[in-house]
Amino acid sequence: MVYPHNYKTVLVLDKSPKLAQSSQEPFEFDVAGKAKASVIPLDPLCKSHWTSSIEACVEFCRIVYDIFGRKKLVSTTIFAPSDLV
Repeated sequence: MVYPHNYKTVLVLDKSPKLAQSSQEPFEFDVAGKAKASVIPLDPLCKSHWTSSIEACVEFCRIVYDIFGRKKLVSTTIFAPSDLV
């Protein structure tokens, strides 16, 4: 079977220590609208760059599958420096 050139997308993620750093972008909770007055508010949490990368990959896959269904393949490969052992 001959596949077209745009049949498959490969996402390569490099899990380096740099991606473990905080992005300094706070994660929004919608607890205030649902919370009672007796609930203590949480300190803001910040995502790491790795978390943002994973979210972007998942969102990319969702969009591709919404548009093309099973006609397009997406493969994700994760490389971590600890894999070199």
